Amino acid sequence: VAGRITFGDGEALYAEGEGTVELLCKVPGGEQLVTLTDVKYVPGVPVNLFSVSRAQVSGAEVVFRQGRSQVLLDGDVMMEARLSEGVYVVELAGAVCNVVKSESATLWHRRLGHAGFETLAKMAENGCVKGVGVSADEFRGELTRVCEPCVMGKQTRTPFPAKRESATVVEKPLDLVHTDVCGPMPEESKGGSRFFVTVLDDYSKLSVVTPIRKESEVKDVLEGVFNRLETETGNRVKSVQSDRGSEYLNKEIKQMYRSRGIIQRTTARYSPEENGAAEALNRRLEERTRAMLEDSGLPERMWAEAVVSANYTRNRTLVKEHGKTPFEMLTGRKPDLSRMRVWGAPAYMHVPKGLRTKLKPVSEKGWFVGYEPDSTGYRFLRKKDGAILVTRDLIVDEGVAAGSVVEDEVAEPKSEKPTGGTEPGESAPQAEKLEVVEEIDLRSDDEGEDGKRYPTRVRVAPMRYANVARARGGDTWQTEDTSVVVEPSSDAGKEQGGARGLSRVSPPVSAGAGATPKGEASAGTLGEGHSAQNTSEGRNGAKTYIPPLETPSEGLGLKEPQSYQEAVGGEQSEIWRQSMDDEMRSLLENGTWELVPKPEGVKPVPMKWVYKIKRDAAGNIERFKSRLVAKGFLQRQGVDFEEVYAPVSKHTTLRALLGVVAARDLELHQLDVKTAFLNGELEEEIYMQQPQGYEQGGPETVCRLKKTIYGLRQAPRAWHQKLKTELGEIEFRASESDAALFTGVIDGERVWVVVWVDDILIAAKGEQRLAKVKAHLSEKFDVRDLGPAEYFLGMELTRDRRARTIKLTQKKLTKELLGRYGLEAAKARSTPLSSGEKLQREGDPLDTGKYPYSELVGSLLYLSVCTRPDIAQAVGALARYMAGPTEEHWRAALGVARYLSGTAELGVTFGGSAEPLVGYADADYAGDVDSRRSTTGYVFLVYGGAASWSSRLQPTVAASTVEAEYMSAASAAKEALWLKKLCGDLELPGGVVQIYGDNQGALQLLKHPIASQRTKHIDVLHHFVRERVARGELRYEYIPTKQMVADVFTKPLDPGQFRACR
Repeated sequence: VAGRITFGDGEALYAEGEGTVELLCKVPGGEQLVTLTDVKYVPGVPVNLFSVSRAQVSGAEVVFRQGRSQVLLDGDVMMEARLSEGVYVVELAGAVCNVVKSESATLWHRRLGHAGFETLAKMAENGCVKGVGVSADEFRGELTRVCEPCVMGKQTRTPFPAKRESATVVEKPLDLVHTDVCGPMPEESKGGSRFFVTVLDDYSKLSVVTPIRKESEVKDVLEGVFNRLETETGNRVKSVQSDRGSEYLNKEIKQMYRSRGIIQRTTARYSPEENGAAEALNRRLEERTRAMLEDSGLPERMWAEAVVSANYTRNRTLVKEHGKTPFEMLTGRKPDLSRMRVWGAPAYMHVPKGLRTKLKPVSEKGWFVGYEPDSTGYRFLRKKDGAILVTRDLIVDEGVAAGSVVEDEVAEPKSEKPTGGTEPGESAPQAEKLEVVEEIDLRSDDEGEDGKRYPTRVRVAPMRYANVARARGGDTWQTEDTSVVVEPSSDAGKEQGGARGLSRVSPPVSAGAGATPKGEASAGTLGEGHSAQNTSEGRNGAKTYIPPLETPSEGLGLKEPQSYQEAVGGEQSEIWRQSMDDEMRSLLENGTWELVPKPEGVKPVPMKWVYKIKRDAAGNIERFKSRLVAKGFLQRQGVDFEEVYAPVSKHTTLRALLGVVAARDLELHQLDVKTAFLNGELEEEIYMQQPQGYEQGGPETVCRLKKTIYGLRQAPRAWHQKLKTELGEIEFRASESDAALFTGVIDGERVWVVVWVDDILIAAKGEQRLAKVKAHLSEKFDVRDLGPAEYFLGMELTRDRRARTIKLTQKKLTKELLGRYGLEAAKARSTPLSSGEKLQREGDPLDTGKYPYSELVGSLLYLSVCTRPDIAQAVGALARYMAGPTEEHWRAALGVARYLSGTAELGVTFGGSAEPLVGYADADYAGDVDSRRSTTGYVFLVYGGAASWSSRLQPTVAASTVEAEYMSAASAAKEALWLKKLCGDLELPGGVVQIYGDNQGALQLLKHPIASQRTKHIDVLHHFVRERVARGELRYEYIPTKQMVADVFTKPLDPGQFRACR
């Protein structure tokens, strides 16, 4: 019988309720937070009982030895019990919450932004969401209930006329998108916004909301939303419906629509109701926002946080048109609502030990105000200073009666700067100015940012009033103090008690959202739905996430601070403060230094804060990163360091490996090592000044470094040596051709690891081999698993598994470059330089103070060495004039950029040929007007994609075309021999390397040495190629000039020839 519990003496008792219990268990080395679900409430049982058999069925291991028992999950200790008077007693660090199933229909009504009870009932009936423990009957039982916030916030309006039949056939997401601007609002939001922009996908009904300060920001908001939607869905926005407001009819918006191939549809004059879908969306969002503000009692200036949260809940609420939620329509997955909380409810944010003194409270008071996009974090409005922080460790008290917040309790944002000598928490930081926007996150709601499922430590605090819940059989019961512990949906962090030594002089803030730290227990199951997690700060603590679809004024135009004073004094001060806190937490937990009195005669190495806004491939902000670096340029060789060299992988190695991966259909995954340089072991004794803003103990207290830190001259070398040692443990060796390429054998198959400082690529046959390398590295370092490689070192990797190709591009970087110089809409050129165009030193000098020639050419140069061999010749020619550019050179550089404006999608594609390695070498005789030196050009293709290329002036003047071609062949030979060695490590077929040339005279010189005046002056170095040909390592063959693809590396070509080579 369900709910019947029979004891050993035959007595049977019945469970009167069912719910969730959260236990804080004592385990070796600390405490473990464990959440159990499906726990029976049996009033007649005087003690709490834990079922060993249920735990084992759920995948846990229960071990009994020498009077002690442990419950293990994936090797981690979840619980420990000791034998006492014949029974095993679980040791708890805190009180056990007797939890009952007290989630009510009213509570879910409030959690989901005051959605209608009939809608909620249909959601429960259809099973279109997960994580809601209330039945349809319970929701319908509340239909007659009067919800005061709903009455105050929702008004009846005359409905719009019936929707006209769409002129656009909607068959998939983004075929038709509606948009509107709502505002101005009566009061400026906390972040300074007066309007919000809505974007609604007609097919899925998923909507995106972005608060803005002024209507002129609409164009940039739409472009950002469209980019994100197109990236996430793989579809293209075809048509956009809006009213005839000036914000939608200006020249910039129309140009943006034209460039994207979007059909613009507008309403008839004076008939905004024809934009009914967007108008209705705005109305519903306004109603929900008013109800949420009324329910919470928070001031009206919190409307932006409320409207974004209202939209978040709307996307996860049933839509009657298709009987599903917008989230499911777009992703195909049912949303999990278990992380939903009542907006504006009182909340308590945990303050990590490393950011508080022993006598300070462990939590700070405030209110829950939303969900952080693209992360498992929650947005928390801190009471004492009005700052909005992101945290994963939050207790939400959903039992407080509606409207209980007094507006005056919410402090206005303060802007005091921290001052030395104060206790942590005395000086309040400036409140955050950014407003969150609705995310378009196609992962499951309970996935972490790395795609894995993590439980989040978020609890619903004990109710402060009697709560009635339905028990089995329809009876009711009542309790005065009902604690509800919600089943977590993302991982929390374990507090590291060993982090000691420094405290901040301004208020402590929470850790940023992130994935599981190294050594932390992963989410497990103890009984169906039971999960266990650690209580430490998130692994990616140094990452403070912000909305992925930011408005221009709140994202695209943000400036990276150049100093600590600028960071703490600017509009984003709170974000940067939290980012610095996260960096300090990582340093302290890593044991990077210890505080000591400054030894006599020692000059500590100065330090500084470096700030970076990290963006993804689409240009959206991912995080605000603060890094503490030492001023290593002040170190003295022989005193502070000895050797400093550390290898990084060549771009050629990366491209060659991509060719192998594409052709053999291997798996390719990416890892990121958090604070990699902090893992290096120091051989020297080095003292460093204390970090600015975190000083302790006076000016005579310094940091004695125990591990390397960014900025130290020896840090890169120490990190590489550490990584090499750890990879050596699984018998991976460094390649002789590239010391940053490691190879090993796992389960009989070759595995490759390419390292670029802290970014790592792993290639192997089958994911099980990848998993073994990842597991080993994760044991040794704090590693973030990014899954299949898609964006590496600023390069996008687009893969077609069916065609066995990988395309390497830099679209984002190209568009950023064009935007920097105002060339986004410039007329595109068909070639980088005009055919026959010859640059020379003579000309009108360029005002480099006004025209940043070096910066532009430098940016072009980076593209040319990574993914754009088609501009290598043009950029190489421009780079010769860095010291004294002319106006002609500037115009030519802009011409190359204009060529890129029409070819941003171009890159290098691997896998289009079955030939493992082939080369082409060519020369342009006496092409340089100033020196009359010739230009060498060569390219080597690996499985059809350019892996190595070069376009450069020859070191000496050639007397003839033959000599120029001969020297070009010799340069190609040196590269070919290195590639031949690399191919051995990549297990490409060995043997002779084929190189093609288009000059018969040069080929004859290679095969038949001729003594004559015209060849004696050629440097002896170039003759080594004849020896390599004779030994069978290289083979040169003739190819007609029209088929010479290396021609593009030697001189400007006409459009037809250029396209043939490209």
